Amino acid sequence: PEMQERLPGWLSTLRLRSSIGQSGRQPGAFDKFTTFAPLTSELGAGLAPAQLGNPGLKPEISTETEMGFEAGMFNNSLSFEFTGWWRTVNDLLVAQQYPPSGGFRQPQLSNIGSMKGNGIELGVRWFAIQNERLTADVYWNGAYLNQTLTSLGGAPPLKVGYIRYRGFLKEGYPLGSL
Repeated sequence: PEMQERLPGWLSTLRLRSSIGQSGRQPGAFDKFTTFAPLTSELGAGLAPAQLGNPGLKPEISTETEMGFEAGMFNNSLSFEFTGWWRTVNDLLVAQQYPPSGGFRQPQLSNIGSMKGNGIELGVRWFAIQNERLTADVYWNGAYLNQTLTSLGGAPPLKVGYIRYRGFLKEGYPLGSL
């Protein structure tokens, strides 16, 4: 109640928010182990290389900071939302293709470096008509995203994606740049 008395008459509500958090993405349960697939032939059963394995795999760690506000004006008939965020990802997990001459043709999950990202989200809502029989509102939102691969841990640019639509992971560029 005290805060409401301090707000200007045209400002109905105001909420400020911020947060910081950290999350991780674990590699699969068997990604660190070398595995083989069953192979059948006319000469009998056998094994074929399936996954190379990477015993040094670590989880990918993402740290994010977010700040924003929500404001309602003119008895909340017009409202605004804004959020800005910043993210850093370390030990980025990427499926990397190793030389097939080693016998393993499947891409192998590897920790390759780090990535930074940031963005903003905006929203405006206008309740044009509000009565007992009819409600109409107009909502607009927009977002901006920027992600850059900051380190490949010394590796050269990596090819990712399908053969026809080949993307690259290259330092200083967004993920999957053509």
